[in-house]
Amino acid sequence: MLIFLLCDFGSKYGFGHLSRCSNLSLHLEKRGIKSALISSKRKLVGNQKELLKKFLIPFGNNIFLLEKLENKEQIALNMNALFINNLIKNQILIIDHYYLSKNFLDKLNGYKSLIQLKDDLNDDDLNNIDRVNNKKIYFLPKEIDSFDISKTQKNVHFGIDLFPLFPPKIFLRKPNFYKKNCMNIFVVPGSAGSDFLNEILKKINEVYEKTKIQFIAPKFYGLSAPNLTEIDGNKGLYDYFYFSDLVISAAGNTMLEALYLKAKLFVFCTNQNQLTLVNYLEGRKLLKHITKLDQITNEFILESLHFTNQEKRKSLEIEFSYDRLIRMILGKD
Repeated sequence: MLIFLLCDFGSKYGFGHLSRCSNLSLHLEKRGIKSALISSKRKLVGNQKELLKKFLIPFGNNIFLLEKLENKEQIALNMNALFINNLIKNQILIIDHYYLSKNFLDKLNGYKSLIQLKDDLNDDDLNNIDRVNNKKIYFLPKEIDSFDISKTQKNVHFGIDLFPLFPPKIFLRKPNFYKKNCMNIFVVPGSAGSDFLNEILKKINEVYEKTKIQFIAPKFYGLSAPNLTEIDGNKGLYDYFYFSDLVISAAGNTMLEALYLKAKLFVFCTNQNQLTLVNYLEGRKLLKHITKLDQITNEFILESLHFTNQEKRKSLEIEFSYDRLIRMILGKD
């Protein structure tokens, strides 16, 4: 069996999708199931190349890169569909992609089952779930199913626990440059949030004692702030989520990773599709949603951190299993 994952990414979008496909591939491999990636050729720069290399490792030689997954010229669209159809005969095809059209997906055939992964209720429905083997899987809690589509459609599944955030095992170790008697704030802007995050950091520097702050960020985002320590980030961010006093993140994969590791979390949205989940999580007091700079005051920061004492956190090893997700993919649930 070879499971195909169709995913796309670029310098300003999609690395979260690629990350979860990569993690899913690792979990499939642990069960003796090989996976393949279908994506587009992208021109990436600097540290993005190293991050990409890490995400592609689980697929081995089973990587198929097209010039573009979709093109306005009909001939290119047809050629890509023909190429993919020749690959996926009688295999499982998983779609984790924002920008494909149903017109393109309708050209794909011959697969055993088609599964669409979704993290927003408003994403386009590309999958014909009237076919018994096809599925839609939402990485969202059932409670925010405002349209209650699971009662009217077959083969629709919900669960934030289905989101393949982590590889099979992670090791958490405190970074040696984290300071005592200082607020260690880890910041991750996501693919399109650097400008707003720079403004947030500037505002925090204005309202809080600078000598008691250290910002930490992956260097490939190009953030600029006083007291900023840049890290490589290509080996994973889990240590920084777990041992920081505060995490400020865009509302994507990093938000959910930080939540699982029980970080104190400020979140901002980089697109409207993220609001449903962010509002749900804020309503359960799991994070604070930053929508404007005026929210950031000294009192706001202190109130958010008064119960935090990350120095008590010790090194930790955690194993993960996504058995329910994999059962769904294999048609056993």
